[in-house]
Amino acid sequence: MKICTIAVGCLLLARLAPAECVVVEPTFQPSSQKVRITTLLDGKPLRDARLVFFTTPEQQPRLSLSTDGRGVAATPRLLPGHYLVVATSPGNLHAELYLNVSKTFRGQAKSFVMDLSPVRLALPNPAVAEKAPITEHVQECKGLLVDPAGGPIPGAEIQVLRKGSQGAAVVKLKSDEAGRFAAPLAEGTYVAFFQMPGFRTEIVGFEIVPNVPVGALRISMQIGLIC
Repeated sequence: MKICTIAVGCLLLARLAPAECVVVEPTFQPSSQKVRITTLLDGKPLRDARLVFFTTPEQQPRLSLSTDGRGVAATPRLLPGHYLVVATSPGNLHAELYLNVSKTFRGQAKSFVMDLSPVRLALPNPAVAEKAPITEHVQECKGLLVDPAGGPIPGAEIQVLRKGSQGAAVVKLKSDEAGRFAAPLAEGTYVAFFQMPGFRTEIVGFEIVPNVPVGALRISMQIGLIC
């Protein structure tokens, strides 16, 4: 099975502007059906890192875990198949791991280490902001940021530009531990850029109008994988 992935930097730019991307072939690590992952940052255990297991090439989320105080997370028994594991943590930290889960491995869980590193996010493109359609009408600028499994995405970078402002950011903020965000904005039309390493940049045009039934935004970020 041939699966293609695009370098993280290109993924984050893909919906902002055309870019030259390097296509690479992922290396799948052989694994048992039970997996034990240790996440590290600068050689030290990283607590509360988010691990999401996606089947490939379908890109379907199957499991979401968080690491404990030792930086460790252990899975239940996984179905055989190919998986992409995306590790993220606030501070734009990211790592990926490809697993080939097989029944041929017996006994204890297979252990892996994921070293997270910071990813530099692309700046929002003002030209894209001006062209973005207004698709949401809400009472105020607040909402929830989730991954494809429906789990919250904490620490995502959010920049909001006002339509017709020549690209000046009105507000910059991050989603909290529950994936929620909020900013006091006046009535008007805006474009928000949602960025998180390992996920595609989401661009949402919205209008703040007092008398609408929708009170908040719900933004689902898709994994940065193209097959």
